[in-house]
Amino acid sequence: MEQQALRIVIAIVIAVVAAYSFASSALSLYEAEIKRNGRGYITDEIYYVSAARNILQKVFGAEPRFKGEYSVTVVYDSTKCAHKWYSICKALTNIATSLGISIRADYKELYAVYVKGQKVGVESFVEIAKSLCDVVDVVKGWMLPDSKGINEHINWEHPPLGKYLIALSMLALGDTPLYWRIPLIVSGILAALFTCLIVMEACNKWYVGLIAALLLALDPLSRALFSVALLDGYVAMFAAASLYSAIRGNYRGALLVTIVGGLFKATCLFTSIPLILLLAYGSACSARREVATFLGYLAKYTLVVAALYFSLLVLTSTPILMYIGMFNWFNAAVINTIQWHLKVKCIGVHCPVSSAPWDWFIGFNSFLLYMYPDGTALYARGFYPLWLVSLILLVLHMPLAREHYKGYGITSLFYVCTFAGYILIWVLGARTQYSFYAVHLAPLIYTNFALTAYLVAKYPGFTQGAIEKWRSIMARATRLASKVFKALCFKRLIIAKS
Repeated sequence: MEQQALRIVIAIVIAVVAAYSFASSALSLYEAEIKRNGRGYITDEIYYVSAARNILQKVFGAEPRFKGEYSVTVVYDSTKCAHKWYSICKALTNIATSLGISIRADYKELYAVYVKGQKVGVESFVEIAKSLCDVVDVVKGWMLPDSKGINEHINWEHPPLGKYLIALSMLALGDTPLYWRIPLIVSGILAALFTCLIVMEACNKWYVGLIAALLLALDPLSRALFSVALLDGYVAMFAAASLYSAIRGNYRGALLVTIVGGLFKATCLFTSIPLILLLAYGSACSARREVATFLGYLAKYTLVVAALYFSLLVLTSTPILMYIGMFNWFNAAVINTIQWHLKVKCIGVHCPVSSAPWDWFIGFNSFLLYMYPDGTALYARGFYPLWLVSLILLVLHMPLAREHYKGYGITSLFYVCTFAGYILIWVLGARTQYSFYAVHLAPLIYTNFALTAYLVAKYPGFTQGAIEKWRSIMARATRLASKVFKALCFKRLIIAKS
């Protein structure tokens, strides 16, 4: 009973700290945008939030919840209205004033105006606005960002579930920046709780789990990414949930969790790599210990994951698929998505700073998320001294992954394989990755850091044992290299004599 009460207290402490950390960050960003008279969007929120709003209204035929003033963005045809845009804006401003509603007409990339006020006044405004020039869209809710074609953007390169959640928050709560971010704040709280549970399951020490969870909740990258409406926070939460399921021995359940996470953003599937390896290894050992058997099971589980993921992707994308047609959806959401993930996205002076996966551990080339009005910059950068220490601890103690330290092998395998996924796509051509992707690794980094530190403290010979293993590995590698070298030299000698 005392143990259960302790777990509840720990969960409450973690939830409160994480909620405050992420919600306060979301609120400060919102207040900063209001102060500077901005549009409320933080970095790539312009794509995901706009896609969610478009899906809600165009695909599902619903509109966001309004609390107080009714608001719309009226978008005009750029080709037909450009030559008389100044006079249109002037007329629209006068119309809005006469109807007692507020107007914002400072778009540069869109030919659009944003109005809000009483619903009757706004609807009258829209009818009059349509008579001045060709209106191509009337988007209800919070003002659109200033980006060309944003009123039609669906964000094809990423699966739909994350955008559905943002759309649901608009429908249930309202279309404002704080409400967009609630699903991510909740995801961050869950990620912190799962991180604690993973470590507690691995070492049975509540204080070690608490330390890992608090480090995650207070990490600068976590605070930033769990307080804005980007998709990577979902990925981190599902990675933590998958590891928790795996460390409890439920590999198939953990695999399903990563597949569902992949329906928020495909990079979550990197976390399926260690599970495919574990399942293939287990199946091969049950049959017979042969490399060919292992490789056969590896191919089998890989195909199962691919088939299940694609089936669920089609199922969850059905509303969008019906909206644009099967062929268009497959071309945009499958073919173009694969190409998008493996290509160089943007290079040049006006492009955001990209990074290689190893840069994330030393704080290099961090993505600029937001510039506050006072000139302070918010970068997508974790507390990289601890990240680097965690990586060093991982590399140093990796040879002990197969030893009988409860949970260590699984946590380190998840860490290595997920990180390897980002390196793999970098090798395949995705040279413009961004540092906010790294939040996917954050639960794994702090799980590894806390658990390894605990094992080092508990077992005096833990690090020494790892060093001895490395010496043995290096000795075998040296002997193998020597044999290969001698064989090559002997072969060259025979060829020379002949």
